[in-house]
Amino acid sequence: MARQTLSGALAAFGAGLRWDAVPEAVVGHAKLLLLDTLGAALAGVHTAEGRAAREAARWFGGDTGPAIIWGTAARTTPAAAALVNGATAHAQELDDFGGCDHSGAVVVPAVLASLEDGADAGRRVLEAMIVGYDVALRVLEAAGGYRAHNGQGWHSTGTCGSFGAAAAAARALGLDAERTAWALGLAGSFTGGTWAFLDDGSMSKRYHPGRAAETGVLAAALARAGFTGPIR
Repeated sequence: MARQTLSGALAAFGAGLRWDAVPEAVVGHAKLLLLDTLGAALAGVHTAEGRAAREAARWFGGDTGPAIIWGTAARTTPAAAALVNGATAHAQELDDFGGCDHSGAVVVPAVLASLEDGADAGRRVLEAMIVGYDVALRVLEAAGGYRAHNGQGWHSTGTCGSFGAAAAAARALGLDAERTAWALGLAGSFTGGTWAFLDDGSMSKRYHPGRAAETGVLAAALARAGFTGPIR
């Protein structure tokens, strides 16, 4: 029997999580994080970063689609909405931290952009969030932890967060373990984010969560369509 890969183990967890196995305290905290992220995004939607992200999204995502740009009446594609909502959630540094660093601004936009209409939507949002937060933290720990990874110049919200967003989006889309593993591999191929903004105070830090959320949405959508990703 072939040995299970690390991404395969994460994918099996993400696809196989049972709602009745999630502790009540975890569910309650996930609800709090959901509300916190939405509040942070509403506070950031009219910042310079928020306005710039919306203007860019109008160009590459269009102004119609199934996904909402939070705090506005605008709709766009799921990927574009994830990018804008992630950027606005982090625009004023009011979002949560821990996990991959700023996990809420990455995971929540990816989940809400990916989730399709259906029964038990509230439960499925929380399930996908729990998967995303968990996977993002495990990837960061595998990369040596916050100090080691970020100390090398990488911004873990963007890098490790992409894996959490992909796992969360895959769960929201109902992907099986195989396709979730593809999504994780694709996210790893797309991911990025450095601390170069410290030199001049540019907006790129605010972009990293949005980009990670967008990466997760795209990776999961590609995997659902049959686009394979590396699994080792």
